[in-house]
Amino acid sequence: MAPKLTAEEKKARGTLRAADLVARPLPLIREEIADAEVTLEDMKYNLRQAGLAIRREGVLIDVITRNNGGNEVRTKKLNPACKLQKEMLTAIKAVKRALVLLREEEALALKSEVPEVDEFAALAIKKRA
Repeated sequence: MAPKLTAEEKKARGTLRAADLVARPLPLIREEIADAEVTLEDMKYNLRQAGLAIRREGVLIDVITRNNGGNEVRTKKLNPACKLQKEMLTAIKAVKRALVLLREEEALALKSEVPEVDEFAALAIKKRA
């Protein structure tokens, strides 16, 4: 699956449509940004903990299993923290990309929420005075 492109990337490629520039409500976007930032911090914590587990226990860990005869057999197995660490790196990259898209959407929403300056409002105030 191809990654979602920002409006700037779409503009550079020539694939930007007017529908891509319609912004969602600003509070909703900001809530999603806050959630993504918390998620990113949690993922970074999990990544650090997985690294500590690998340093403490090693890449391979001892596992006791039973063979077909029912006897216990001691074997080596890849530490599950290795898989977790790999998945966290991929997930962190995805969340950072989502944050870039959300911040761009926030800027678009801010731009559309700013009231346009009424050039004649100043003249109306001066006339009354």
